[in-house]
Order: sequence, then C-alpha cells, then structure tokens
Amino acid sequence: MDQSRFIEQLGQVGVSETGRIFHEYLRGAVREMIVDVMAAEVDELCGLKYHPDRDAEHQRAGSAEGMVLWQGRRENVKRPRVRRKRENGSSDEVRLKSYESAGRREELRDMVIQRCLVHKEHNLCGYLSKRDWGELGRLFKRLRDVQGKKAAEEVYAELERFLSGKNATALESFYEAGEELIALHSLEVPSTLHTSLLSTNLIENSFRNTCRKLGHVTRFRAETDQASRWLVFALMEVEKGFRRIRGWRDLPSLAEALKHPSAPSRSTQASTPLRPPASTPSPPESKPVDARKKT
Repeated sequence: MDQSRFIEQLGQVGVSETGRIFHEYLRGAVREMIVDVMAAEVDELCGLKYHPDRDAEHQRAGSAEGMVLWQGRRENVKRPRVRRKRENGSSDEVRLKSYESAGRREELRDMVIQRCLVHKEHNLCGYLSKRDWGELGRLFKRLRDVQGKKAAEEVYAELERFLSGKNATALESFYEAGEELIALHSLEVPSTLHTSLLSTNLIENSFRNTCRKLGHVTRFRAETDQASRWLVFALMEVEKGFRRIRGWRDLPSLAEALKHPSAPSRSTQASTPLRPPASTPSPPESKPVDARKKT
C-alpha cells in the first residue's frame, strides 16, 4: 500500500478500522525497509546494480524466496543471493547479515508485548451471555488495578476458571492472548502506569483525530506530495492535544525494567504452550500385598 492510498483510505474509514489500516501500511513499509537494507548490503559487496565488476570477489546470483519476522510473525520477501569466488574457481553462497538478522527469533527475545485489555474484554463479551458481562468486567478491572506479576497471575487464573465453564470459544480467545495480557505486570512496574499502558486508547485517540482532519479531503493527487503534506498537517494538529500520560513520574522505572525484561515475548511463547497440558490418567493404585502366608 503506497502512501497516497494509505492517506486516502485513512480519511474514508471509521475509527474502528483505522488500526487495521495503519497496521497494513506499517507491515508493507517494514517489508520494503528490510528489502532495501538487504539491497544496500548487496551493493556494498558487489558494487552498483547493472554495473558489475567481473573481477570482484562477490557476484550477484539472482534472488530466492525468503521469510523475515515482523511482530513475531513470518513475512514472505524476495531475498537477494550473493556468491563468493574461491581460489580453485568454485564459489559458495554468502549469508547476508541483514537477512539473517531479520529472520532470527533471537532478535525478538527482549521484545515485551502487552495486549490491550479493553479490546480483549470486548472480544470475550461477544462469546458470553449478557448476564456474564458484569463478572467479566469485574475480573478485568481487578487485572488493571493489581500490581506485580504474582497478583496478576492470580487474576489470570480466576479469568481462566471463569471462562472454562462458560464458553469454549471464549476460552480459546483467552488462550490466544495468553500471558501477553499481563506482560506489563511482569515488569514489576508501579500500577500508576496501568491506566495509560494497558490499553490502546492513547493511540486510537490520535487515529480518531487524524481521520477527522483527513476526512475533509475529497481527492488525493498521487503525482504530488499532497498526501504527505496532509498527513503532516493532521499529525501536527493532533499533537496540540497531547498531554502527559497518567503516572508519567514512574516512567524511569519502566525504562529500567525494559533493560532486563522478564515479561513473555512472542518468541518465548511460540515454544511454550499457554494452554495447560491435558491431564494424563494416573496409573491405578496397586493393592497392598499381604506378606503373611496362610498356614
């Protein structure tokens, strides 16, 4: 999705769709950035494209299908191939550092991902009866109020028990988010930050105001930089409404906790099942043997 198309769509959709539009735009932009970085590394090794140096040690060798990671998910890309000449006349393929870095899960080990509790609560309400909404809301309010990993795990277990007896699909949705619902709690930061960081309300407010400004535009000219100018104007207007987040005085403790995160990331959760393993039947108890012999 190019920038003009992105700005045009942003001005035509409702607030509920802006997150998806931004996500798709960022997804394409990140993929293009990774491809550009790989191309720059190939230019550094082999020289400029269409001007090859036949005597150079490295030579371009076409491209191949590849996969990189973005937000813990794999994205398909075209990766360039480079071969290095050896003294005996043969050649072997060079492993590009940029491609390997973009495809390693180890690079995501320190990424802390916190799910929006508001969205998850609303999603779960869609699977439950209205008479269960009150109890679900009470549990999520407790989850927002408690501080620390241990207290959050207690509420997490209560939510799991509550959903297990209500709706199987709701429980599946709960397991899909897993411990990313308590990632911020796992950092052991003050609960004063929960109001601002346990939901995406701050981001969506910016989306809403940006859409309101761009909604007045009826035509975008792709051949000019009009889309970029309108986006800059909208974001500058949105910035006027920015205020300090609640609990801003505790942000230094968050920055310190992120240096050595203990919260779960997508990479660690990919190898660790969040759902409790199925219980295996215990072997039947053996009856005690009477060692006394009958006479």
